[in-house]
Amino acid sequence: PVGLGPFATEIAVLDSGAVTGHEDLAGALLGGRNTLATPPTEDPRPESYDGKLHYHGTHVTGIAGALTHNKKGIAGGSSARIRPVRIGGREPSDVAFNLGVAWAISQGARIINFSAGGPNNSPAYEGAGRQVRAAGALLIAAAGNDWGQPVSFPAALSRASTTNHVLSVAGTELPWMQVGDPKRELCARLAAKPSQYQEPEVAAAFSNLGAENDLSAPAALIESTRPEGDYRCASGTSFAAPQVAAAAAAIWSWVPNCAGADCPDKALRVRDLLLGRPEWPLLGAARVPAVELGLGAGLGRGRLDLTGRLAVNLYGTRYTGATAALETTGTLVTRLNGPRGAWNGAANLPPPPVKLPGEGVHPAWSPSRDW
Repeated sequence: PVGLGPFATEIAVLDSGAVTGHEDLAGALLGGRNTLATPPTEDPRPESYDGKLHYHGTHVTGIAGALTHNKKGIAGGSSARIRPVRIGGREPSDVAFNLGVAWAISQGARIINFSAGGPNNSPAYEGAGRQVRAAGALLIAAAGNDWGQPVSFPAALSRASTTNHVLSVAGTELPWMQVGDPKRELCARLAAKPSQYQEPEVAAAFSNLGAENDLSAPAALIESTRPEGDYRCASGTSFAAPQVAAAAAAIWSWVPNCAGADCPDKALRVRDLLLGRPEWPLLGAARVPAVELGLGAGLGRGRLDLTGRLAVNLYGTRYTGATAALETTGTLVTRLNGPRGAWNGAANLPPPPVKLPGEGVHPAWSPSRDW
């Protein structure tokens, strides 16, 4: 995962709840909440359906922040601490969603992941978008899995001026992947031979597409933690969004805090550093542009690259398996903080000088076996 700097924030995962005692989550979680209950409780564990605990929230939580270097299961995308918030079962509740956003913000979380949504906007989604904007937070939302249909809400709010702290995440996959009901043996084979990821990706067939999408990330056969205590694969933009949330948390941790009327909105700085901007063609967490990589339109600025592009921009280091290649030019951390750690107004940052070797071929980070 990408390490954290001195200005770390928490990631709140608003979902179906999470199993707090999982071996790969127990040390990564902060206190949670169940806003679906009346009154709300502090127990974020998921509900049981047909004798099994609902898996979705636990799966999303592991992708965002499962423990690393414990020789168990997977490595999460970030070492940020996670607050699990149960806002629904098989479907989220609008009321519980708004309560969950408010509670997460009150606890200090400034990165909020929501891997759900629907085709229609609602006052709850609009209200949540305004909440995160007022709090200076970011809401990372999944684009939806309706096979190329328009982006779901609340992800589709990403372009509205009053809800511009919402980021929409689409999904990518490898051409040979069979989505739907992934077989466990295929998941195990991928984990054993990650070299099978070493080829260009395409837009996931199931992903919703549109101009509202900000970024894309791997969404097919993503392995993560399960309520039963084991690890399985699942597909969907739900499992792309927490990868972006992890990247946002990493960037957030290196952007200095600032107070006063002259300070820029930190959340929007983080968004720009995450997505890149036209004047910073190689700055950000993505391999850009998506069209250049053959991914097609409707996937935002590009495909998330946690251990390549983002690692270089943050630390000057690109991680490739067990080795790390040092980039000797100035890192994003140095340029953000300056020689004395002062806020340096990221709008004036120059882009990194070179493209990464093999960019567009090497895989984006995907939850991998934690040896």
